Amino acid sequence: AKAMYRHGCCLGTASFPAAAHPPGACGINGLPLTPFSVRIVGRVEGILGVQHPHLCRYVAGRKGQHDRVFLVMEHYPKGLADVFWSSSPLGTGQDPTIAESVRKLLFQTLTALEHLNTLGIISRNINADTVRIDDLGNIKISNFAMNHLVENSTSVRFPVGSPRYWSPERIALGHKSTPNPAEDVWAAGITALEALLGGPIGPTSADDRAAWTRFLSHVVALAEDRRRDNLEDELNRGAEEQRSVNLMHLQRLANLTACPALESCPTDLLAVIALCLHPLSAHRPAAAEALSHPAFEQLHRRSERPSNHVLKCFTLPSLANIPESTISAIKATPPSTRSLDENIALDVVSGLDNPLYGLRPDEVFHLWTLAGGDPEAELVKMGLVVAEPPITTLPPFIRHGMDTRPQRSRADALQLPVAIDLSSLKVRMVSAQLDLYPDILPLGDGSLPSAKPMEASGLPLLIRERDLDYQMQRMVVLRRLLHGMPYTREFLRLEAKQDIPPACRGQLWCILLDIDLSHTEQTYAAIDKDVVTSMDHQLDLDIPRCHQYDLFLSSPTGHLKLKEVLKAWVVAHPGLTYWQGLDSLCAPFLKLNINDLPVAYACFSAFISRYLKNFFLKDNSAVVNEYLAVFTHLIAYHDPVLATYINSIGFIPELYSISWFLTCFAHVFPLEKLYHLWDRLLLGDSRMPLCVGAAILILLRTTILESDFNACILRFSDVPEVDVEVCAKTAMDICRDTPTSVLARRESTPDSEPQPEHVEDARKRRLQPSPTLSLKDFEDLYSDGTNVVVIDTRDPVDFTALRLPHSSYNLPGEDVFQDDTLKPEFLAEMTRQFGPGRARRAHIILACHRPSLEPKLSKALVEAGFPRVSILHGGLAALKTRNLLMPADVFR
Repeated sequence: AKAMYRHGCCLGTASFPAAAHPPGACGINGLPLTPFSVRIVGRVEGILGVQHPHLCRYVAGRKGQHDRVFLVMEHYPKGLADVFWSSSPLGTGQDPTIAESVRKLLFQTLTALEHLNTLGIISRNINADTVRIDDLGNIKISNFAMNHLVENSTSVRFPVGSPRYWSPERIALGHKSTPNPAEDVWAAGITALEALLGGPIGPTSADDRAAWTRFLSHVVALAEDRRRDNLEDELNRGAEEQRSVNLMHLQRLANLTACPALESCPTDLLAVIALCLHPLSAHRPAAAEALSHPAFEQLHRRSERPSNHVLKCFTLPSLANIPESTISAIKATPPSTRSLDENIALDVVSGLDNPLYGLRPDEVFHLWTLAGGDPEAELVKMGLVVAEPPITTLPPFIRHGMDTRPQRSRADALQLPVAIDLSSLKVRMVSAQLDLYPDILPLGDGSLPSAKPMEASGLPLLIRERDLDYQMQRMVVLRRLLHGMPYTREFLRLEAKQDIPPACRGQLWCILLDIDLSHTEQTYAAIDKDVVTSMDHQLDLDIPRCHQYDLFLSSPTGHLKLKEVLKAWVVAHPGLTYWQGLDSLCAPFLKLNINDLPVAYACFSAFISRYLKNFFLKDNSAVVNEYLAVFTHLIAYHDPVLATYINSIGFIPELYSISWFLTCFAHVFPLEKLYHLWDRLLLGDSRMPLCVGAAILILLRTTILESDFNACILRFSDVPEVDVEVCAKTAMDICRDTPTSVLARRESTPDSEPQPEHVEDARKRRLQPSPTLSLKDFEDLYSDGTNVVVIDTRDPVDFTALRLPHSSYNLPGEDVFQDDTLKPEFLAEMTRQFGPGRARRAHIILACHRPSLEPKLSKALVEAGFPRVSILHGGLAALKTRNLLMPADVFR
């Protein structure tokens, strides 16, 4: 595997089997216990955001067959042994200048441990295998959170780390003892000592149990001996005496009688290594305390020194034309002595040759999986994981109540990651001939330069999301635009209308919701999330049932984070309350921002304010009733046949749609479908959920029209079987073709949108079959040349004398009815003029001279199957106030 993005980094994968609960084990709530493999994967998701210059980032966690867990992380091929260990006898063959490299090694390791301590993570996995080294000679600790992931070895059947690096207290108390940060300092000291000596201390064979027993007993004995020493003597020693004591202690620990490498070591470095290897944990410093040792004074100054270097103005073409001899000379120069310009030139030239250069590790892993990569298949191909027939995994005999799954051997555990082969991905990216630096400067008309057309752009969304070439191009374009925020906001909205790649969804949703990222952390930190509320018990009941098919949301880590965000929202909005389903509404934002809860909360809160205003009042009956009345009108407006049928069988929206709108369909669709739906919903305003609901019914109209009441109830009790991409497109078409006043709401219109002027209450809306159209919307439709038919209900004499210049049709009042339906001759005439070829595109607007005619006439038209029927607010009188009616002389 070649360098992934810079300094020799690629992807690596580790794997191990999780433990199993006893058969039939349940928690205190009576539910089955969460499998350990799920708990581990959930904890992996919870630390994906941990970043530090000296840590290898975790990229993903996967659950395989037989509860096997696969970890994907950054990986560096070179380890501590490759750089510091030699073939000479221990402590004799080292370069005398190695001491400064060891000082840097210990300093960077302690710096990483200090960062982990601030996060509450104790590694217990610091050893010569996990301490990796990049091409610049910097330390990168791999699989640093292994002990945290397996919950101190309670989730697996093997100890974490190598016993060679266990502290005396861990050896004495056992590998499942309570972790102590001082244990990691001990391990860091051992790695520094081994680097100084040029090889490992202790047994070299993993199978020599007797040798390991002697070595571990020897380490424990050091602590017992030091415990008997006089502390006052230790404090009153002089410098030379202390050096001799330190030298003797390290030689004894390494089981050496004489050691030139230690004898030539600088006094301050020897002292700090001995301090880290103090046998008593109470006297061993924490990482932060060890970093304050005088031995690291120069390294602190070097890292804090401000750079006054002025960068030269390089351009990509000029860097690409640098002679190969110059690049070779730069590569041959030790990294520590290169100038800043040389490092920049080397980085950028490497980026020109490597299409993976500059991508985030999660982006590389996403593309690798699209190219067919799989961590389990990779290890199987290497022979590190062997697939066994299920029959061979059964124990030879079982007792009643015994777990039938055999305990795996420790050989099954692969704690050290192995490199993933990315060559196939690189070949695909090179063959795609991507422009890694597309022009994002707008043209003169404000549009972006057109990108190279992609063959997959016309394919269904699910196929596009699995098309490697398409996703690579989309990621490159969107990443460039994201770097240009906030100046590229409108261009990002245009790109989002095409589609949103999964790798960029979290960032784009923040932009579509207008989240100000500069204040999210401060706002979230100011909320008291530990206060006890009346909703805590309900949260504890609902969260364990929320999207439990998702590994993260079904894990304890997911439960804790989801509860924290929900509690923050409840506390920050005292006028609102928690309703069941709010957890499902929060889940997508948590999944996209697992390690940035302030952003998850900000998106969640902004989404509710925009699309669900007042839905979570303690008494939301007025809001829900109005919303359902508008929804009923919307169905009748676009599909009167369907609306008439569901009303006739009593399949009213209260029976199926409240959970739709209360959670914006998060309680209806699984997360993968919900992402695609919300990608489109976020491009619209607060009307979009209503349009999505109408789109679902319209797409299922054939099934509904063939079903009775019981069949409809049964069908809608489960997830509606609709194509989400088609549903979202249909919803956007409905939203575009529906006048604003048809969807106007008094109770739930957000403050960011224009407030409706004239809105009837929900009870009055329920009494009329068709929606009300505002005079402003009528004038817009009429003036735009839209296909409009205005039904005038006056008698023919008055209609002839004074009427609209065009698009008006006369249905004279009560004369057109026969038993509350249109007379056949009037119905036939209307069908002839405004029927199937034309009525489907026309807006039929009722301008009645008497309000009592409005519900009767609109009902008759809806039941006759005429779509887009609405009632003009104010009726014929409203047209007269705007002087829209013309005398008969005008038409002659």
